[in-house]
Amino acid sequence: MAALTKLSNAVKSTCMTSLGRDSVEGPYYFYSGRNMYDIRRPADDPIISQDFVGFLSLASTRTALGIDIIPELTITTEAFEYAAQSDDVYTAFTRAGDYLYPVFLTDLEYLLDHGVRVILMHGDADYIANWLGGEAVSLTLNHSQASLFQATPYAPLVFGNVSTDDDYGKVREQGNLSFVVVRDAGHFVPFSQPALTLELFRRAMAGLDLTTGRGPINSSAAFPFVPDSPLTT
Repeated sequence: MAALTKLSNAVKSTCMTSLGRDSVEGPYYFYSGRNMYDIRRPADDPIISQDFVGFLSLASTRTALGIDIIPELTITTEAFEYAAQSDDVYTAFTRAGDYLYPVFLTDLEYLLDHGVRVILMHGDADYIANWLGGEAVSLTLNHSQASLFQATPYAPLVFGNVSTDDDYGKVREQGNLSFVVVRDAGHFVPFSQPALTLELFRRAMAGLDLTTGRGPINSSAAFPFVPDSPLTT
């Protein structure tokens, strides 16, 4: 990781393109015909409404948000329109090697060892931020409770009146770290499972375990000591 931090943005961008984006993600985008945010949907499905774009472009919205004037430019924001995405911004991040930014893991480890709760939540139908990568990150993080987290098995995500143990997903959590796989959800978990997402937010803000919401996260590991799969039944 230390060596990677010394690489130029151009080198990082080249590595990202040749090793990751083109070779791994490229075939999915070009040949699957499936949505990158939800593999259950066709590629051209916007998934969520784009009505918010017009709302955020309204002068009244800008005023309410306090962005009528950009002091550095001494011009009003009437010269701009809000956009859901920008190819120029995306390209700039790509050329800067943002996808290979070398200290994301270090940042998370710092937070975990300084009392900040970290929750990694993935929908099981998400491709671009799939749970396999999320799980790998959660098990790779080197923090004070890493060994205990790795030794803790998945537990069923309990929500409402469930008839089986894994209707809503599974959770592995230990100390400040929680890793969650939500069933029947894509990249936009709150869109796919709004009530469940709100409850998970409540549990997180209240300092409760995400599995049941009935108490604090366990401080001791449980068997088995070999990490299992979040999607096995």
